[in-house]
Amino acid sequence: MKNSRITIANTPAQIRRCHPVFRQEGDRSRGFGAELLDWLLKQAREHACENLELDSGVQRFDAHRFYLLKRMNISSYHFRIKIEQKE
Repeated sequence: MKNSRITIANTPAQIRRCHPVFRQEGDRSRGFGAELLDWLLKQAREHACENLELDSGVQRFDAHRFYLLKRMNISSYHFRIKIEQKE
């Protein structure tokens, strides 16, 4: 898939994190996301993880609907501020 990225990072606290996967519009609704999420959940169980965490941009309504259908919960908000450099 063009412009796709999957990264799984391990930390000492046994947290596995999958960073966003960027998909082309034509790749949606073909089962790739469900297959990936099912695989990640299987890996998390096999490695005795307590949670699988996912960050998603606030504008991604279709993705959020998918995550909620997959029984994921919205557990927090991620806040950011851009630091403008003064000359």
